[in-house]
Amino acid sequence: LPAIMFLVLLFFLSGQLKHVALLNVATFNTITQVISPQLPFLIAEEIIFRGLFWMCLKEMGWSEFVIVIVQAVLFWIFHVYYMFSEPAMFWLTVPISSVFLGILVWKYKSITPSLIAHVLFNLRP
Repeated sequence: LPAIMFLVLLFFLSGQLKHVALLNVATFNTITQVISPQLPFLIAEEIIFRGLFWMCLKEMGWSEFVIVIVQAVLFWIFHVYYMFSEPAMFWLTVPISSVFLGILVWKYKSITPSLIAHVLFNLRP
C-alpha cells in the first residue's frame, strides 16, 4: 500500500498532470509553484520527526503510542510561527495532523504514507 501511494504521488508531481482533462495548465503550474519549493522541507520534516526521532525513541524503549504523542508535540512546537498568523492552524490543524501523521507511521511502519499525506495536505488552498 505505501508503494502504491508513493507512485500516485509521483504521478501527481510529474508532468503527467498536464494531460489530465480536469486540470488545465494554469492549475498545474499553480500546484507545482506551491509544492516544489516546499517539497525538500516536507521530506526533511518527515525524516527528522517521524524517521530519525522516532527511531531514537524506539531504540530507547519508548512505546509507539508515547512516540506518536511526543513527535506530535514537537512537530507542533516546530510550527509555532503559525500561532499569530494563523491561530486556527496552530491550535487545531497542526496538532491533529501531526498525530494523524504519527499514526500513519505507527500503522504502516514507514514514513512514506505520512510523507504523502503531508504533501497532499500542503496542497490545500
